[in-house]
Order: sequence, then C-alpha cells, then structure tokens
Amino acid sequence: MSEQILLKRADSGDWKAILSLYASLDEEDLERRFFNLHRLNPEEARQMAGRSGHYTLLALSGETLIGEATLERDGEIAVVVAKSWRNHGIASLLVKELIQVGRTEGFSRLWFLTLTGNLRMVGLGKALGFHVISHSNMEEKWVLDL
Repeated sequence: MSEQILLKRADSGDWKAILSLYASLDEEDLERRFFNLHRLNPEEARQMAGRSGHYTLLALSGETLIGEATLERDGEIAVVVAKSWRNHGIASLLVKELIQVGRTEGFSRLWFLTLTGNLRMVGLGKALGFHVISHSNMEEKWVLDL
C-alpha cells in the first residue's frame, strides 16, 4: 500500500460516500456485516454519518472512501473495507483507532460479533488482542478489555 490513507471522524456530509461504500458490497459482504442481506438505505447512511451516541471513523484514499468503522455507545465495533482495499491493513488501522477512541472515552470493554466463517474478522480480532467469550455454530462474540 503506497498511497497515504487518511482517517477521519464521519460528519453529516459523509452520508453519500458511506451509502456508496455499502452499495459496492456483495451479498457475502452484507452477510458478514449485518448477518443478513440488508442493503443500507439513505436514512441509515445519514445516521451512521451524523447520529450522536456513536463514533463512525472513515478511511479515505484521496477523495475515495475505502473503509468505515463504528464504535457504538455499548462498546460494539463494526468495520467494512472496500473489496479492492482488503488485505492492505485498512481494517486494522480503523479498529486500532477505535480502540484508542474507546480508551479516551472511558470504555472498559470493546466487542464485536462475527460469523464463525468470517476469517478476516477472526484474524483481526486475534491480532489486536480480542478473545472469544461466546461461540455458537453461527457466530462468535469477541471482546477486548481496555
């Protein structure tokens, strides 16, 4: 990855870029992100960009949104990276920054749910120090104590 990546907190003007990123996801990506084939609609993109009570972080290459990660008020995190930017460390950059935000904001624990077959998210969780606290045939809950 030779291009410089900018991380920034989303604001209300970013909703169209968020909607476009999610529109680029295929069915498998949607299943991994939402656990179903849900397509993000404009209102949901506006909420991700500007709703209070959570922190949405964006990764940009130039003007192009290439990744998004969210930290909810209960400590849940979620991350999405554009297909063409996967395996370049973008998800790791985003989640590392959310961990710092969580520490700064006084969270005691961050967590995520993932499908057991989502090997990228499982690998990311392991690499960043998360551990599994619950497991079923379909999903796992991973936590990081801050």
